Amino acid sequence: MAYFSRNLRLPFDEVVRRVTENLQEQGFGVITSIDVQETFKQKLNIGFRNYKILGACNPSVAYKAIAHFYQKPRHKLSIGI
Repeated sequence: MAYFSRNLRLPFDEVVRRVTENLQEQGFGVITSIDVQETFKQKLNIGFRNYKILGACNPSVAYKAIAHFYQKPRHKLSIGI
């Protein structure tokens, strides 16, 4: 998992929009978006700053990584009774 942080002088929603667009330009899609501020408010009744967690995925890269992992021979354990 990677974590990136920057302080910007732009409105929060504009930053989220730009990040999402830039990810798309690089072949990534945002498959999850967690609004931490809203979650804390609903679940804990706590005010918190603007904070979103974006889960991004490049499907072709993900497929290659997963396919490669499962193509390797795996040790199998068989027990006969």
